[in-house]
Amino acid sequence: MDDDVAVLRLEGGKANAMTPDLLDTLERTRVFACEKPIVAAINGHAIAGGCVLALTCDWRIAVDDPAIRIGLNETQLGIGMPAIVVEAVRAAVPPASLSPIAFEGALFAPGDALAVGLVHELATAGELVARATAKARAYAALPPAAVAQVKHALRAPGLDAVARNADRETARWLETWFSSAAQSRLRAVVAKLR
Repeated sequence: MDDDVAVLRLEGGKANAMTPDLLDTLERTRVFACEKPIVAAINGHAIAGGCVLALTCDWRIAVDDPAIRIGLNETQLGIGMPAIVVEAVRAAVPPASLSPIAFEGALFAPGDALAVGLVHELATAGELVARATAKARAYAALPPAAVAQVKHALRAPGLDAVARNADRETARWLETWFSSAAQSRLRAVVAKLR
């Protein structure tokens, strides 16, 4: 960390242990609404909540490792998406990419994630943090009031949609989450992780 750039590292762990904190952060739109530029350096799988967190950032750099997967597989599990997730996806990726990313729930290798707009650039593992930090410094060098105003203006439609639709869409999302079919699929996925 220096005067212009702060680095926050999220260490991998069990996804079930991280889920409540991630949902709280997303529901409060903290990252999506932040008026300071945020750069994501993705050095491992970013699936479901990890992908959403990255999509709420302004610039996403992924390590160029074909074994890594990035995407939103919720629909494959029979789970919908709450309003904050829908708006983060809508704001982050090109309209033509919404179908494979959101509807189909495809998981992408980094090169394919770049092609559909899930990430902006790729880097080697050795250069990932330096590239992300350089991008953050470039953002920090811009006049902060102008950046904040533009970022707010770009995100305002999505934030307004979240405010209007959150209750209704959260209820619909929870119906899918707690359906017996989705719970069965989730249990199967968790069993494979053990």
